[in-house]
Amino acid sequence: MTTALDRLRKNLIAAAAIEGEPGRNPILRVEEDIPQVEPLDWLSWQNHAARTYWSDRDHSFAMAGVGAAHRCHDSNLSTLDDAFRSMKQHVSSSYPNLRYYGGTQFSSAAEVAPGWEPCGAYSFTLPRVELLRKEQCYQLACNLLITPEGIDGELDAALHTLDTLQFSAPIRSENLPALCAREDMPTETEWHGMIEKLLGAFAGSEMEKAVLARRADLRFDDDIDPLNLLKKLAENTAHSCDYCFQFEHGHALVGASPERLYKRINTYIQTEALAGTRPRGETPDQDKALGEALLSSDKDRREHGLVLEKICEILDERCRALHGDGRVELLVLRQCQHLITRIEGMLWDSGGDAELLAALHPTPAVGGSPTEAALKAIEKLEPFSRGWFAGPVGWVGFDSAEFAVAIRSGLVQRDTLSIYAGAGIVEGSEAVAEWEEVENKLGSFLGLLEEAQSANRV
Repeated sequence: MTTALDRLRKNLIAAAAIEGEPGRNPILRVEEDIPQVEPLDWLSWQNHAARTYWSDRDHSFAMAGVGAAHRCHDSNLSTLDDAFRSMKQHVSSSYPNLRYYGGTQFSSAAEVAPGWEPCGAYSFTLPRVELLRKEQCYQLACNLLITPEGIDGELDAALHTLDTLQFSAPIRSENLPALCAREDMPTETEWHGMIEKLLGAFAGSEMEKAVLARRADLRFDDDIDPLNLLKKLAENTAHSCDYCFQFEHGHALVGASPERLYKRINTYIQTEALAGTRPRGETPDQDKALGEALLSSDKDRREHGLVLEKICEILDERCRALHGDGRVELLVLRQCQHLITRIEGMLWDSGGDAELLAALHPTPAVGGSPTEAALKAIEKLEPFSRGWFAGPVGWVGFDSAEFAVAIRSGLVQRDTLSIYAGAGIVEGSEAVAEWEEVENKLGSFLGLLEEAQSANRV
């Protein structure tokens, strides 16, 4: 690894001398092949304030990044179009692996919620140093922003970051700290009241569905390492986009989302409708029965149909060809199973990720239907602001982009972890069943914590 790092340093200095002039590409990137090291492991060894991680759902690609060569960030979502224009100016066909990673808050109207200030209304980061895995190929990359003043300051900063990198695991405990307390927002009694009010609002209105969320604040006896938490979460989930966005020490959003908002490669787009939930069974027969019950449930099929109809309506206007065979299938995860229908198409053009993101988010899977009425109900009934929960998270590159929905997510604030999950409420929903559904979704984190407490007692 030392040899590869030395080559990267030398090539970076040489490239900066040749290409680091104003008027050329705004980003200078140097990549070097390295021996195998898993990005998430490597990132957990780095003691940097800014750490970024992304792994695709099929785990064929993963990126771990430290620092920031460039960051588009604001506390007002109204400037998001400007941020996308800036990112598009900085990505280049010369660097196909160069991507900005980040996301946005759920609501376009809300101010940045307390606790979410480091994330802002949106934030997209081009890491200073990246360790990438594509299939079984591993690379270390370094990015420099070329400014009108030149590149010398950027080069010094990059070389300093390279000097701080760790390529072996430090000696530290990988156990999660002990859980001390849990507080639910809303309480179960308050949740029943929320559902009752929402079901009453359906009568005589155009609203067909609204997704209500819960938050559980978990306090520990020590600070939580977000990367340690994500490692355990990733080991216990499948078919998920795993992510971590840490903008300062002690504060990060981590998650493992099964829900793709969209993936675009040039004009080709993939998306899906994901809605309707049942837990996993304790035996194969029970598991099968729960899946069959989900497939045959009128309530869940209606909920899923609202999501599918809305996504197809949005994409039909933007695609010259749109294909979906209409099959409703089971997506079976470790904690639960969902109804899923996959959709693909060919967009009229490939340059509008900001517009595409604004059109698709929020889908009825996390907002409701019609969107405006559902969002008003959410704002009125939920006793907290969602922050980035259920917002879009992902990356933007030169000719491609991918976004997941930030569900199965948790906000780390030193010794506190706030975990979020929601349930789609339609006519026929029952408060007790919806509470249990959300509790099962929270199980992605809660199961890990139960295992951690057992390990701590041994």
